[in-house]
Amino acid sequence: MLENSQREQLLDRLGLPIAGRRLILDAAKYAPVRQVRSKGGGNVITPYQSLKMQRTVETESRHFEFPAAVSHEYDPEVLEYYPQPCRLQFEVIDKDGEIHQIDHTPDFLVITELSVILEERKPWSKLEGLARRYPWRYQLGTDGHWYAPLIEQWLADRGIAYRIRTERDIPQRRIENILLLEDYLHPAAPPCPATVAQSIHDALAEDAVLYLAELYEKLDCRADDVFKLIADGLLVSDIDYAPLSEPHRCRIFRDTAVQAFEHARLRPVPQAIPGIVDIRVGTSVTYDQQPYTVVVVGSSKAVLQSDDGNSVEVAIETLEKLAFKQDLKATENSGSQLEPIRLSDFTEEELRVALSR
Repeated sequence: MLENSQREQLLDRLGLPIAGRRLILDAAKYAPVRQVRSKGGGNVITPYQSLKMQRTVETESRHFEFPAAVSHEYDPEVLEYYPQPCRLQFEVIDKDGEIHQIDHTPDFLVITELSVILEERKPWSKLEGLARRYPWRYQLGTDGHWYAPLIEQWLADRGIAYRIRTERDIPQRRIENILLLEDYLHPAAPPCPATVAQSIHDALAEDAVLYLAELYEKLDCRADDVFKLIADGLLVSDIDYAPLSEPHRCRIFRDTAVQAFEHARLRPVPQAIPGIVDIRVGTSVTYDQQPYTVVVVGSSKAVLQSDDGNSVEVAIETLEKLAFKQDLKATENSGSQLEPIRLSDFTEEELRVALSR
């Protein structure tokens, strides 16, 4: 959560007009502008303790707004977020010249380093009905996302973005895992003991990636302790990809850089130089009679490491040219006996640099 001075400086840097600046500052000060309420029909008020926002956050829908709010909590790009941030009241004119009154409370205000966004969360089926009833307001774009062009324009004039999100914008696995973590997100949930948390982080400093089953076997810790750390955002997990309830399938990571690097490394998309050299992690090559091993492959660059441990960064295009001229050659049995890379040998910053390539 930002300090008032930090928020004002960010809005200055983003160049928000006075009207937009006032709207955002008031939202940060007064949100929520209305109290959440149970509307029946399975709609359940769900509170959780937000470390990012340093307060208890309440949402109106356990299966919809609650996972959305927790997603903002875990998203490192989100600096702060506010449920029910403001009430928008203004008039718009549609393409036929008809005037319509907007009276709307967005579900979230989301603030990042690059933008401020008002966000509306609605089920896909409800949006389909609203679009039939109010075609001037809701439109389905060719990219498969819903838009409200007249509201977007009114807010854009004030330097604020507007977006509509549905249940299709949150991975189903994440929703299932967040619901499993619900009790650990509750304001009354007991914290993980500091000694246990430290032992878990020490284990990840050594191995960088562990399956939950490996962690439980390695340390004297309970699933409750691990789930509490994940719920508090103090432990990075495979929350979008594997069920937390299955310890032999779900992994935890030292940090988000290790997580991103591991996912990228497991994608079966090697950078191939057709018919000559297959550039992928673990490929052994020679250049100028010197052996190298490919340790990182990015979209446009690769990192080669010599036997003495020195690394060199080379553009993929350059490797293609060298291979075409036979100056770069793959060694026999290249990559067949590769020793796995130890991600724990790389710092978080080194992995982020590698990913950026």
